[in-house]
Amino acid sequence: MKLENITVDLSKKIKNIQCVVVSSDYFLRLDKGKRNVKKIKKLKPGQVFLGKDDFFGSEYIIFINLTRVKKQEVIRKALDDCFKRVRRRKIESVGFLADSFRSAGDFVIFSKIAAQEIFRQEKIKDKIRLKKVLLITESNRAEKVLSRNLIGYLDHIKINRGPFLTVDGLIQYKNGIVLIERSNPPLGLALPGGFVDYGEKAEDAAIREVKEETNLDFINVKQFKVYSDRSRDPRFHTVSVVFTGKGRGKLKAASDAKKALVFEIIKGKSRLLKLPPNIVFDHKKIIKDFLNV
Repeated sequence: MKLENITVDLSKKIKNIQCVVVSSDYFLRLDKGKRNVKKIKKLKPGQVFLGKDDFFGSEYIIFINLTRVKKQEVIRKALDDCFKRVRRRKIESVGFLADSFRSAGDFVIFSKIAAQEIFRQEKIKDKIRLKKVLLITESNRAEKVLSRNLIGYLDHIKINRGPFLTVDGLIQYKNGIVLIERSNPPLGLALPGGFVDYGEKAEDAAIREVKEETNLDFINVKQFKVYSDRSRDPRFHTVSVVFTGKGRGKLKAASDAKKALVFEIIKGKSRLLKLPPNIVFDHKKIIKDFLNV
């Protein structure tokens, strides 16, 4: 598939690639490549090392230690460090040995984060930029996961370079505010919400997303604020229109929400009781802004 500047393809072979990216533990199980072994063994989880390729036939090789790594922020930072080294060396084509990263904590999550980081490279304005990403697969399972969660993800978002318009719902329900546990990266707790469909009003999108993720009817809906800071979303630039209202019905997680929870508001005080630390995006700020109005 072709993004605006980067071509992303699946392949069974390493071909016409300047740099191979491989999991460090996978490489250490191989018999060759002694030049880099000592440095690879010293890599801590999430660390990255670039060296000369004396094994796969490319010019460079990047090793990433993601063995049993489950924290999404570690995976994201490692992939970001990988692409920084690619840009620094003015490398135009890279190939990921996809099966080598199946030792990561969750290969599906790894694939989705990789898609987001590849998409971010589209935004970087360098004279010499990345032009090709090859996803090299040995197994049918890896190919299936990447086709759905990486290629499919990029195919979905490539029609718009962003900013992407989203909505979030501040739902008052049973003396508290509703948060959902996300099943897609970034993982953690968030306000119910999502992307506005083409031709859809922002308010209608908020009502739809709340219903899909919490099973609640979103009533007495009012627009609260717009949040547009580029850093609010680690995936790409999103602009969120936040709506407030009340939830009616039985709370039940659905769609891409794993759980739906109510966090109680202490009456008479502008703060939440036991506000959890794992709230993603800028939703903690949104909640605090709402409670301090």
